Amino acid sequence: MSTVAEVAAERSRPAPASGQDLSILHLTPHDELCGIAKYQERSLRALADRPGLRNTVFRWSPYQTRDMDRRAFTAVLAELRAALVDHDILHLQHEFELYPADQFAQIARVVLTAKKRLVVTVHTSPGTRYRPLKLNKLGPRSLITLARDHRERRRFMRQHGRAFRMADALIVHNPSIADGLRRLGAAPSRIHLLPHPVPTVSHDRVSTAIRDRLGARPGDTVVAMVGFIHRSKGIQDAIQALSLLPSTYKLAIIGGMHPLSHDHGFLDELTDLVSRLDLAHRVCITGSVEDDKAMNALIRECDVCVFPYDRVYYAQASSDSLSLALANHVPVIAYPTDAFVAVGRATDALILCTDFSSEALARELLKVDLSTQRERAATYASAMSWSARAMDLANLLLTLAPGVSART
Repeated sequence: MSTVAEVAAERSRPAPASGQDLSILHLTPHDELCGIAKYQERSLRALADRPGLRNTVFRWSPYQTRDMDRRAFTAVLAELRAALVDHDILHLQHEFELYPADQFAQIARVVLTAKKRLVVTVHTSPGTRYRPLKLNKLGPRSLITLARDHRERRRFMRQHGRAFRMADALIVHNPSIADGLRRLGAAPSRIHLLPHPVPTVSHDRVSTAIRDRLGARPGDTVVAMVGFIHRSKGIQDAIQALSLLPSTYKLAIIGGMHPLSHDHGFLDELTDLVSRLDLAHRVCITGSVEDDKAMNALIRECDVCVFPYDRVYYAQASSDSLSLALANHVPVIAYPTDAFVAVGRATDALILCTDFSSEALARELLKVDLSTQRERAATYASAMSWSARAMDLANLLLTLAPGVSART
């Protein structure tokens, strides 16, 4: 039986004839209410005019395949195998919730046996699932826990870890994800840290829906949180910070629960907190906003966006909502999670709190120079737009053309 390395060494094909485009098949969420779907749509638009590349989206979305039975998914794999005949690269958007069993591993094996290149954009670090084994005490319960953790690690490697190692290129947008992949055993030479691009959005639509709902007057400051509602996003801290601020500060939570969320009780907890702090007249929750132009108009209504994300999960994941706020030239304030610290090193458009507390968030909201930060956000959005950064991705993909050595 050939090893993974031996099979991989045989994957190189003759280079395409001069003038022939590199053909890329994208396996990704699409046409769905999902941040990764929107990310991929922007990516494809930016790559559309790049010479030498031809892009096609595989018709099956991970949202469709994640709950398929074995028989149905086997048929999808057969369709993928046939589609790869006319393509050089499979580019897969990876998020753990999209591949809850061994779907990712099976897809990687199909690509490997087809002798094609596999590129994976990794949106969340393996470190959120693959943790060091640790024996806390010498005793039966500790040994049982260690054995259970060891079993979970083996399952993780079967379902995700080995597939990451098989990939010809792993694209990440923050250093924590890169570190997680290295700890997993992925070759550092195949991990590519690219800045998270900022979408280009139209600023023509105007909305007053949020300010009307909050009864905001001229001179009031409307603070926004953007994106799906989740416990890891520090929404409670934003509400607590609001309680420390003058009554001229309002909070708009722009978004609703994720379609895959099973934590709908969290919304009740938030409304209970708002009621307990007597902030009902200063807080509004819009619910899910599916139309992009409507979402952007709501964001621009607000004076500043805050991201009091937790230090654990969001140290190991990228935030598309942060890019969306910057795209709308809205000032941003965030907790110093590792992912945001990395962005903060590259630009002064992002203000980082001194610590992970509602008091620190309130202090930054009181002293932020909104006019200056709007200008900085606009400058960063222009420099980091998808159109400006598409060449980074295009050049990486072109290095993986058939006949070009990609593995080390």
